[in-house]
Amino acid sequence: MQGSKREKRPGYWELRVYAGLDPVTRRQRYITRGVRGTAREADRALRALAVEVDQGRHLTTEGTVGHLLERWFEHASPGWSPTHRSRVANVIRRRLVPALGEVKLSKLGAADLDAYYRQLQAEGLAPGTIRKVHDAMNRALRQAMRWGWLTGNVAQAASPPPVRQKPINPPAPAGVHVLVDLAVAQGHRELAALGLLAAATGARRGELVGLRWSDVDLEAGTVTIRRGVVIDEEDDRAVVVKDTKTHAGRRIAVGAATTAALADHMAYVRERAALAGEKLVADPWLFSMDVDAGAPWRPDLVTLAWRRLCRKAGVHVRLHDLRHFTATEMLDAGVPLRTVSGRLGHRRTSTTADIYAAWLPASDREAAEVLEARMESGRDKAPRATKAPGGEVGE
Repeated sequence: MQGSKREKRPGYWELRVYAGLDPVTRRQRYITRGVRGTAREADRALRALAVEVDQGRHLTTEGTVGHLLERWFEHASPGWSPTHRSRVANVIRRRLVPALGEVKLSKLGAADLDAYYRQLQAEGLAPGTIRKVHDAMNRALRQAMRWGWLTGNVAQAASPPPVRQKPINPPAPAGVHVLVDLAVAQGHRELAALGLLAAATGARRGELVGLRWSDVDLEAGTVTIRRGVVIDEEDDRAVVVKDTKTHAGRRIAVGAATTAALADHMAYVRERAALAGEKLVADPWLFSMDVDAGAPWRPDLVTLAWRRLCRKAGVHVRLHDLRHFTATEMLDAGVPLRTVSGRLGHRRTSTTADIYAAWLPASDREAAEVLEARMESGRDKAPRATKAPGGEVGE
């Protein structure tokens, strides 16, 4: 480790140690420190500083937050879905770079981030949006530590506003049937089938419109979720077929009534194509506005059609509320949490528990009662303690 000392004035020394190339700018870096004392004491301090630099305790860079965000996005985004990549790119381009892009990484502190979050709140941004800004910054700084650019992540000490979960108001079973029957009565059989399947499986909107006929097994009574469909955020006239949100497929069992409804829907699609003189594509999309079922139903148009249906019915039930309906009905019926989580496609059961905590059975009281009952039954079987001669306790 290269180092030098220079006496700037009597008894005051400037120490300088070479710390290698800056990982971002590729310029040479030097760590300096001032000490007071004799030449021998300055030599001792210089050796100590050299050891600190050698141990990586002075990792720093002249690079900026903008440098980091650009490099991190290039590194991390290839494995993301198109939707997530576009959203993070917008956060970086519209939020982080204009506000913090010129700040040196070595000068960035938690207070800077908190001040920026307060500014975003004053501008009227929702806590959930600010949390996305924070998440991008946090992940980029975490990567900077892995690359050896920084020794710590200041985002972990920052305090973004808490995100309060919106109350869940799932529809009643009768309400679901009213909407499905209304869709049939209005001749919108596509929407009726999709709504019924949404309530029966709890699948996400993009997963529902991402189903093909090959994903439905009428004999086994199963539907396999393999993909999702989303709007291309860079070109809202196009859709993107992608992996599921958790990057994992799942097979969901459906009941006889739902299976029969899917069979009727497929027969309707065949009939629609035949009446138009068209032939279905090799593996039709389950829900499609095209006569040949050659393209999936656009997710935004599904939501628009569902909202119109709800307005005519005089109710406010979001399409996503059907997913909540599935989860809450299963939990109320005592279906195990792991099973519910698997059907919903959550990566962890803790996610399901956090979202639907109010619908989880109040099992803690039951557990206490069960334990006491078992303890009481053990009391009856326990050997009786008696007083032995001499005052000792015996059997």
